[in-house]
Amino acid sequence: MDVPLTAQQVSYPMGGGSIPSVKVRALQADGTLYMRIQWADETADDRGSQVDEYTDAVAVEFPSVAGSSVPAICMGQADGGVNIWQWRATNQDQLGESANDLFPDAQVDMYPSTDDLFFTAREAGNPVAVSGAGSTENLVAKGFGTLTDTKLGQVQGRGSWSDGMWTVVVARDLTVEGEEQIEFTDGSPIDTAFAVWNGAEKERNGKKSVSAFIQLTLDPEIVKFNPGASVTAILVFSAVALGFGAVLVWIMTRRSVPTPAMAGPDGTSGAGASPPEDAVAPEDTADPGTSPPEDTP
Repeated sequence: MDVPLTAQQVSYPMGGGSIPSVKVRALQADGTLYMRIQWADETADDRGSQVDEYTDAVAVEFPSVAGSSVPAICMGQADGGVNIWQWRATNQDQLGESANDLFPDAQVDMYPSTDDLFFTAREAGNPVAVSGAGSTENLVAKGFGTLTDTKLGQVQGRGSWSDGMWTVVVARDLTVEGEEQIEFTDGSPIDTAFAVWNGAEKERNGKKSVSAFIQLTLDPEIVKFNPGASVTAILVFSAVALGFGAVLVWIMTRRSVPTPAMAGPDGTSGAGASPPEDAVAPEDTADPGTSPPEDTP
């Protein structure tokens, strides 16, 4: 489904709005929720080694408790927290690169120490400076100034930019341990919001394109993969090829398993419901210029 976005006008710093919409699809399989988010962007801003470089990014926000009253869309509130999954382009491939890789012409005589205290960004926990932090953060908040990285590492994500289009896949188990973590258990509609940052427009913090809350409904009939079809492998493959819908439909068709539960704004999804018109169309779900497998229906 297409989700409209607009500039964030609730809290300072206000702004954004350069990304008009995102296209979202969701699927659950073997106890894991997968979401594919796509949006048009003329440039891939995936470097952050300079102070005037800003990253492309996307976030998905849920109430911490499914079925609760809708929290404030900007960071929730004291009696209504939010769980946010954020993917950042700079964190995907740049983390772990040495200073010599990033600045090959720089000359340094010596560092006084290798302790984190002498690397202030690393000591402060800046994800750009912490090697191995990953591209996707699992965040929680209960109001302005409370945004916290849980460091639980439960959310996976991978993105790719091609021909003016970002495609990002994020995934997490339906239930996980930890406070303020949304659980997808009983099939009830779950309020879901999206935000996109356009690095080329120097968007960061509150300067972003945001959606209103929409409702995500997961069909209670969970798709099961036959032994040997690794969910992790599917996530990695779909993240690389990024024909998320086509890849999953192809695997499920070949293995003769039930139709995937596709999320829809009206709550209709899964077995017994008509899938979206583009649910199994390779020309719509595959990347431009990428031919589907020869045996794809």
